[in-house]
Amino acid sequence: MSADCAGKALKKSIGVNNIEWMLDLAFGKQHTAEMIPEPAEPPYKCVPYVYYQFADRDGIIASIEGYNDLDPERFQVSLVAHEGDFIPQYRLLARIVFNVNTPEEVCESIRYINAKTRILDIDNNNMYIQFTDFDVLEKHAEAQFGATSGSTYWDK
Repeated sequence: MSADCAGKALKKSIGVNNIEWMLDLAFGKQHTAEMIPEPAEPPYKCVPYVYYQFADRDGIIASIEGYNDLDPERFQVSLVAHEGDFIPQYRLLARIVFNVNTPEEVCESIRYINAKTRILDIDNNNMYIQFTDFDVLEKHAEAQFGATSGSTYWDK
């Protein structure tokens, strides 16, 4: 995850942009223990997720659509491909970071991104692999975090 995405996601999750703090320290700005937020109850305010979009085949990008329409307060977008680029199969095209509280919010966010964004080839076909296996995602969340449908990860 790039620093431009990671810092914002971590600040929403734990209350501190650790990338910003590391840069401050590197440039001589002093931080004190009093500046660190009190621990959250539950321990995390939310969980940051990253949705990677990879090319499903070789092709030339004709247009990139919808990413500028995603709410920048909700989604941190990092496009690593550009119109006119030749893209080999499985190359990373975009990385989208967002914060969620429940497995359902993960699924809703990915469905929303899939519906709103497109990276089209010269034949007007979407080039990125869309995640659609939402049942597996919810089962994985339940196994990993003890979360059940409608619960947050820290509700146990």
